[in-house]
Amino acid sequence: PCYGWWLKSNYQGGDFFNHFDFWNANDPTHGYVNYVDAGTAWNRGYVKVNNGVAHIGTDSHNVAGGRGRDAVRLHSKETVTSGSLVIADIAHMPTGCGT
Repeated sequence: PCYGWWLKSNYQGGDFFNHFDFWNANDPTHGYVNYVDAGTAWNRGYVKVNNGVAHIGTDSHNVAGGRGRDAVRLHSKETVTSGSLVIADIAHMPTGCGT
């Protein structure tokens, strides 16, 4: 048996988004993006849960204007301390500009 590690938190499915705050202030890095609140994200389909899997997306249909493209930025409600092990099962992680 392993006595050094234990599961502290499990973020998945319909409960996933309860562990995060939606950031909807100006981008602190001054990027061309419009971070939306939770209500907007749910109503426009930027966040959803399908078959128990949490999905986070962005506005991929409209031309960006104003502050920029609508997007979701999440901040964890829980702090991860040094020496912790975080395991994530991510089906798709975009990389690069505009992906």
